[in-house]
Amino acid sequence: MLFASLAQVASREFSLGIVGAEEVARYSMVATVFLAIPVLTNNRSQISVDAISYFIKNDKANLWLARLILFIEAIFLLIFSNYSYIHTTRLFSSGQSTVALGMPLWVPSVAIPVGAVLGAILTIFMFASTFSPDAIKNPYGITRREESENQL
Repeated sequence: MLFASLAQVASREFSLGIVGAEEVARYSMVATVFLAIPVLTNNRSQISVDAISYFIKNDKANLWLARLILFIEAIFLLIFSNYSYIHTTRLFSSGQSTVALGMPLWVPSVAIPVGAVLGAILTIFMFASTFSPDAIKNPYGITRREESENQL
């Protein structure tokens, strides 16, 4: 993505044009954003409304809050997966292609439902793991970077 953008800018200095560089950069950005969903979900690095858990001192209440957050997140990702799949299949059946590269438009759009489905699967597994006996201490089932450094 970066190299395509830089190459396009550099080629303008010499009055040359790189066909499709802007499309490559745009579709690479889209793929990066949506394929990052499962990675961010696995690390709990995405934006979520769990700030209230810092003010709740009761471990059991925090566990139920984590379950609620994960449940809502899973429902959202499943709905998003459905709509992104519908969108991608419509692009596939329409036969549209990109302007500069002539690539079928559904190809770069595949990253959207793939990322959403993988994110939903990981969220469902994380939700299920909150019902394990040791989940009360770590409801999301991940080890924070600071905790793992302290153990070394």
